[in-house]
Amino acid sequence: MNRKAFKSIFVIPGLLLLFCWFGHSVAQERLLFNLKAVADRSASEVEKILGKPSKVVDDVFRGTRGNIYPAIRATYMTEAVEITYLEGGARYLTI
Repeated sequence: MNRKAFKSIFVIPGLLLLFCWFGHSVAQERLLFNLKAVADRSASEVEKILGKPSKVVDDVFRGTRGNIYPAIRATYMTEAVEITYLEGGARYLTI
């Protein structure tokens, strides 16, 4: 058995172990918030989950078929999350 093949027997499993450990540690990070808990909720319910919005703007939403709906856009978590409320519920979330 040559020296290069012998080295690869130890280096490749070591690298695989390192990548698996790194992937596991990334997966264990705390979530920002639960998206399902926020979707389709009213502004007051979302405020209980994400806290008070930093900015609230009255806006209009134009659908793909040309329909126009009154909307409220609110930003949370120092403008990291923007939620558009249509018909009283959180419909569009931008992170």
